[in-house]
Parts: sequence; structure tokens; C-alpha cells
Amino acid sequence: MKKFYLFLTIIATSLCLVGCGDKEKSDARSSEYMEQSNAESSDDTGRSDTESYWFPSGTEVQRVNIETLISDDIPNEMNLLITHIASYSDGNLYELRLDYNEEFACRSFDGWDRRHLGYFYVEEDCIYRVRVIDEEFKPTFDSSDTASRTDAITKNEDITTWSEEDLKTKGTIVCQNIQMEDKLGKEEKGFHEVIEIDGNQSVYRGYYNRVETDFYECFTWERGKGLVYYESGYGAASFQLKITLADDENDIEPK
Repeated sequence: MKKFYLFLTIIATSLCLVGCGDKEKSDARSSEYMEQSNAESSDDTGRSDTESYWFPSGTEVQRVNIETLISDDIPNEMNLLITHIASYSDGNLYELRLDYNEEFACRSFDGWDRRHLGYFYVEEDCIYRVRVIDEEFKPTFDSSDTASRTDAITKNEDITTWSEEDLKTKGTIVCQNIQMEDKLGKEEKGFHEVIEIDGNQSVYRGYYNRVETDFYECFTWERGKGLVYYESGYGAASFQLKITLADDENDIEPK
């Protein structure tokens, strides 16, 4: 009888081992399938999951509408050139520039050409901007003065020599997935900056209040689309320049 019970025990143990082995193989096949499906799903999006507020992956030219009070000679539509400059461990560096080479009134502000929106260091949910300015305006952006701007590189400098830390400490955050409060008091003189979150949009507003009609700037970024609205100018909409996506039928101008 003992031999019979021993035989049954051996049979039961063998069946259990076989069952466990099959389950492990099944789980492995299921895990492999899920990984493959996720990879295919990522490929189907056609864009990087690590740059949620930037333009779809591979976009080099975006047709945009232009609205301005600067000059009647500026076209109503033109191309916004999106150029990849460099890759880093945590993000990518791009350049945004209007494809327009003609002169127009108030094209420059404090040594900065407004046709060149700047260099943009893009991480997962955060975008930093660095403008290009003339050498003689460099003292204006002394980083020791917290009331002035520091987001600039001179024309004779090479942006690719900057590290990721340089891009983040010298650049200005113009997009992120959380709100940013103004570091200056409402009446305090200097450069004011805020970021507001509205659904899938991150809206940046920056402005000087050194005088009543000083410079202001606004970026509106949307997840999966990139920059959908840009505006700059002076108080009372003087020398205003607006840029919107040419193929976007929605009213994206911030309230």
C-alpha cells in the first residue's frame, strides 16, 4: 500500500511541474507579445513619446499664418523652419525660424531678430528657449540681475558647445506641464514670466514693465502638435506679430 501511495505522489508532482513549466512559457510568450505590440504602437504614432509638446517627429517645415501690425508688405502665410541641431542624453535641441528674409519695421528688439524665434531645448514635458542676440546687447542680459533676461546667446557663439545644464540654466522655460507663478511682484520692475495650463495646452507669457508700452511675448504649445500660437509686440499691440498654424481651424489664441 505504501508503494501505491508513493507512486501517486510521484505522478502528482510530475503533473504539477509540467503545468508550471507550461504556465511560465505562456507568460513569457504573453510578455513578448505585449512588448512587440507596444513597440508597434509607438512606431505608429510617428513621433517621439519623449517630446509631448513638440512638433510631430520628423517635422521640418510648418506652414503658418502671419498676422501683424508691423507692415502690410509681410505675407499672410509663410513657412516656419524646424531644424534639429543636436541630441543630448535627456533631450534634443532645435531651431525655429521664419522663412522670410525681407526687412520690416521693428524687426529687431534689444539686438534680437524677431524672425528667429530661437533655439529650443526639448525634454519630455519641458521646453527651454535661448534667443540669439547681437554682441553689443550682451550686458543687458547680465545673469546677476534677476529682473532682466538671461535667455540669450550672442551671434558669434556656438550653441552646440553648451551642455544640457547650460541650456537649462541660461535658457528660459517657455513650456512645461505644470503652472509657473511670476517670480516678481505685480508692480516690481523687470521681466515677468508665467506659465498656465489649459487642458492639453501650456501657455507661456513674458513681459517687461520698465515702461508702460514695453515688450511682451506669448507661446502656446499643444500636446501632439507643437507650437500652435505665438505673439510678440509692445504695449497696446504696437508692432504686433502673431503666428498660428495654417491648417488649424480651432481658435487657439489664448484668452
